[in-house]
Amino acid sequence: MNEHVRILDDFFRRTSQIPPVPTPLDAVLSHEADALLEGHAQRDAGAAMMIHLNTTLPAARPTADEIFATAFDREDALEIVARTYLFDSWSDVLAAKERVVDPRFESAVEAIVSGDVAALQRLLGESPALISSRSAFGHESTLLHYVAANGVEIRRQRTPNSIVDLTKTLLEAGAEVDALSQSYGGGPNQTALCLTVSSGHPYEAGLQPDIVATLLDGGANINGLASDGTPIATALAFGYLETAQLLARRGARIDNIVLASGLGQSDAVSALIDVKGQLVGIQRYVDPFGQTIESAEELKDRALILACKHGHRDVASLLLDAGGNVDFAPIRNETSLHWAAYHGHLAVVELLVERGANVSLKDEQWHAKPVDWAVEGGHATVVEYLSTRDAGG
Repeated sequence: MNEHVRILDDFFRRTSQIPPVPTPLDAVLSHEADALLEGHAQRDAGAAMMIHLNTTLPAARPTADEIFATAFDREDALEIVARTYLFDSWSDVLAAKERVVDPRFESAVEAIVSGDVAALQRLLGESPALISSRSAFGHESTLLHYVAANGVEIRRQRTPNSIVDLTKTLLEAGAEVDALSQSYGGGPNQTALCLTVSSGHPYEAGLQPDIVATLLDGGANINGLASDGTPIATALAFGYLETAQLLARRGARIDNIVLASGLGQSDAVSALIDVKGQLVGIQRYVDPFGQTIESAEELKDRALILACKHGHRDVASLLLDAGGNVDFAPIRNETSLHWAAYHGHLAVVELLVERGANVSLKDEQWHAKPVDWAVEGGHATVVEYLSTRDAGG
């Protein structure tokens, strides 16, 4: 459990509880808002964490002292609670106030996030309809979505050691393996599989590939609901190479230079580029956010980002020789050099700098240079190398 989740979990355990009977959504969340308002007045660390995490850009998030020094009223509390439970605003909570928070469903969720297989089995046995029920909160997840520890309430984003057994229990009880939630605005990528391959919690627990394998065994579509390769593209984009390799072994489609580069398949990459540096055939890549890339130049540039993120120096060199843009930054001004530095791939960092990468570019989220990303990643040799090449200090 990371520090954010721990602090929030402690706050909610002290200030809220599962309703004893089915209770209207707005009544439950109004109570949460009152607890948050009181917590702010009492300078509670959990209250500060809720407010802190609801500031969109991490670089702009206020400290606890700044939060407590700022006026905070019930209207503010209602808005924070709405976002905490994955609604866009309190008006959206009111629009959905006919929803009921079911204590049986909430207890089943608690069994999942706490790792209690026996409790989950008991609850499903007593109330079989729970397996197809959905959360009253903004993400509208099924129980199976909670195994991903992603797209649901932050305090419930946990991966217990028994998560594989919990996943099997849900599937054996009849969970719809490719059911969609409304996490992150909804869409075809909000399945338990896609949410798992982009989730840091199961990765940090060392269980992400095991959950993915269990979902695949349960019938999850390995190429995504649109058959566009979204699961493997997502795993690679979020930095989870081992999980992507599992998907590749299980038969995920790898039919474009971006995916082949992310996996480090230098022979496949070579076969997809002709002697003039042009792509062979018509290729198409769909990124984890639903954007379809068909431009040959952008495909090479996207491929370079993934090759560098995963430390594939030979592939990166092939792509640069084929005209890849060394400073390409499709998202938040994050370049190949940022990602190679963060993950500590010194050989790739050296290659990019030798090929002219701008060591002074700052990303838009953290306003940090590649050397700062190396510091954050804890890679002293990369920090030392980049520090001597950053004229801007």
